[in-house]
Amino acid sequence: MYVDAEHKKQLKDTPGFPKEAQPVAVGMGKALKRLKDRSDVQWIYVSPAASFEPDGAKTDDYTIASNEYVENDEGESKISYSDYASGFVDAMESGKYNQVQISIYQN
Repeated sequence: MYVDAEHKKQLKDTPGFPKEAQPVAVGMGKALKRLKDRSDVQWIYVSPAASFEPDGAKTDDYTIASNEYVENDEGESKISYSDYASGFVDAMESGKYNQVQISIYQN
């Protein structure tokens, strides 16, 4: 996820990004690049909010956004697994997204 409108700085490169999450972030960035190099398949790369809440409630109160880091009105970037799954399915079924990175966060 980018943290600037110019798409020069990614969340993984910010000072507060957890060091233990760096290997996953770097690996997923490589996977996204491989997808971007393909034009012969349909794909959607879905980035979750910064905080996954495995036991969080299903609220159906989420937003599908671009590839820029977003926080809700409380200054949080979070999503429950249930809402992430619902948003993922909604994104696929909508037909609005193809060969793009999107994010899903809880309002």
